[in-house]
Amino acid sequence: MPILSGVAANSYNQAVTAFIQLASLPFFLHYWGAERYGRWLMIAAIPAYFSMSDVGIGAVAMNKTCMAWARGDVDAAKVTFRSALLGITLFALASIVLTVLGCAVFSPADNAAGGALVLLIASALLSTYSSLYDACFRIIDRYAYGTFILSSIRLVEWTAGLAALASGANFLGVAMAMCATRLVSQAALTLYVHRLVPQIGISFTGASWTEIRALLPLGLAFLGFPLGYALGVQGLALLVGNVIGAQALVVFATYRTLSRTVTQLINVVSHSIWPRFSMLYGLGQTALADRLRVRSEHALIGLSLLCLTGIALAGRPIIALWGRGGLSYEPQVLLPLLGATALTAVYQVKLVALIATNRHVGVSLRFCIVSALALVMTRMLLPSFGIAAAIGAVVGVELAMVVIVNMAFSTANDPPRASEPLASR
Repeated sequence: MPILSGVAANSYNQAVTAFIQLASLPFFLHYWGAERYGRWLMIAAIPAYFSMSDVGIGAVAMNKTCMAWARGDVDAAKVTFRSALLGITLFALASIVLTVLGCAVFSPADNAAGGALVLLIASALLSTYSSLYDACFRIIDRYAYGTFILSSIRLVEWTAGLAALASGANFLGVAMAMCATRLVSQAALTLYVHRLVPQIGISFTGASWTEIRALLPLGLAFLGFPLGYALGVQGLALLVGNVIGAQALVVFATYRTLSRTVTQLINVVSHSIWPRFSMLYGLGQTALADRLRVRSEHALIGLSLLCLTGIALAGRPIIALWGRGGLSYEPQVLLPLLGATALTAVYQVKLVALIATNRHVGVSLRFCIVSALALVMTRMLLPSFGIAAAIGAVVGVELAMVVIVNMAFSTANDPPRASEPLASR
C-alpha cells in the first residue's frame, strides 16, 4: 500500500480538523455571540467522551482483522469484524438509553440544549464505527481512500451544522442537521463498505461472544493512550491555570501548542505506516517490517529535527506575530518543549508497530501511570518552581516513554498471531 498516499490522506485529515477548529469561531460568534457560543461549546464537549464508548475494541479489531486477512484467514477476519460490530452496536445502544434516561431524570431547563446534547451524542456514537470501516479499506490496500472518505464525512457534517446556523437555527436545529447528515453519510458508507468487501460483510451473523471477550482487554488497554494524552495535555493545562494563574497558562499553552505542531507531523507519518505494519506482521514478514521501521524512524527523526530546528531559529518572530506583541519570547520555555517533541519522534514508530499488532497493553498501562505521576509531581512542585515544573513534567514523560517503548519493543520478538488474543508482553 503506498505510504505516500497515506501521508497525503492523513495530511488532509489534519487539515480538515484544523479548518473546522479555526473556522467555527468566527461563524458561531457572528450568528450567536460569545455567551451563546460558549454554552454550545459546553454542550459539544460532552459527546467527545462518548466517542470512546466502544471501549477501544474498534481499533484492536481493525488490527486483528487486517492481520488475519493478510494471512489468508478470511473466516477469522470475518468473525473478528462482525463480533466487534456487534460489540460496538451494543455499547452504542446502551449509551443512548443512558443518555435519554439521564436527560429525563435531570430534566434540563433548556429543552433545546437537552435535545441537542442527545443528538450530538448520537452523532459521536455513529462515528465509533469508523475504525471498523477503516479496516475494510486497509485490507484491500485502499487505506488512503478510506481516510479521505471518513475525513470528508466529518467536514460535510460540520458544514450541515453551519448551514443550519446561518438559517437561524437554535442549539437543537444545528445538532439535528449535524446528526441527520452523519446518519445519512454513515448509512451510505455502510452500504458501500458492504459491497466493497463482500467477504467480510456488514452483518452480525457469525459474531462470537468469545471473540468480544477476547477483544475487550485489548480495547480497554488501547483507551490508555487517549487517557494518558488527556492527563498530559488538558490535565497539565488545568493544573497550571489553577495553581499559578491564567497568565502562566497562556504562556505555557502557547509555547506547547507551537512545539506540538511538529507532533502533528509525527502523527501523520506514523498513522500512514500503521496499516503496513499490520499487514506485514499478518503475513509473517517480520524482516520486511523491521526494515520499514528502521527507514521510517530515520526519516521521521530527521524530518522532525529539521522542523524543530526551524521553529527554534524562528521562535522570536513566530511568537511576536502569533501573540500580536502580547507575549514575550521565552527560549527557556520553548527549547525544552521542542526537545520533548524530538523525543516523541524517537519512539513513535516503534509504538505504532506495537499498537498495529495489538501488543500495546503493557505500554498503555505504563503510559497512564507515568502521566498520572507526572501530574502529582507537578502539583507538588508548581508553587516552588512555577512553569518550569510543568515543562519538566512534559520532558520527563517523553523520556520515560522512550525507555518504556524501547523495552516493550525489544521483548516483542515473535510476530503476533492474529487469530488469537494477544497478551501483554
